[in-house]
Amino acid sequence: MAQIAQIQKLGLLTKTIGLIQLHQMKINAREVEGQVAHMRGIYDSMNRKERNDPILLDDKRRNRIARGAGVEPNEVANFIKQFEAAREMMKSIGGTGGGREFPN
Repeated sequence: MAQIAQIQKLGLLTKTIGLIQLHQMKINAREVEGQVAHMRGIYDSMNRKERNDPILLDDKRRNRIARGAGVEPNEVANFIKQFEAAREMMKSIGGTGGGREFPN
């Protein structure tokens, strides 16, 4: 989330999206920015304990987070799955994604 925030502050998100040619996959840059905003809302709606241990996110907690972020509970579940997939990818390429917790 910190890296995404830095890119947004620099105004490079749209340029970055262009570089990876999302238009070929028929994904609109504005849609991507909206998704990033949803992810940020979900992240901000989680408490520190939930960020440190995503295993804690049962249905009750997912519903609370979804209400706080203004999204559907399935978007919270998808966010967690995406985080886990990114972590596994980082581990497989030797990155620092080996930790279980969300970055603060």
